[in-house]
Amino acid sequence: MAKRISNKFWFKNEKEVMEKLGLEPVPGSGSGIRKEDGENDYILCQLKSTSAESISIKKIDVEKLYYHADQIGKIPLFVIQFLNGPLLIASPPD
Repeated sequence: MAKRISNKFWFKNEKEVMEKLGLEPVPGSGSGIRKEDGENDYILCQLKSTSAESISIKKIDVEKLYYHADQIGKIPLFVIQFLNGPLLIASPPD
């Protein structure tokens, strides 16, 4: 059985990904008043990361991102990360 990756690793990874995308990491990632994982003046971002070979995305997660972004007038950006692989980025069409 593979060793479980620590929460400390995931927090650090989230911060690094947000910074690579030019976004400010959101402290607490949605646990407080500020929602989602990263943002700047124009974008609100949600990151889903995995060390597995597949990932499940729930429709409600995407809907919440779109809702939160709409409430503050920002572009929603959904990022999927496979560790040691590419970042997949989805944003709504105009």
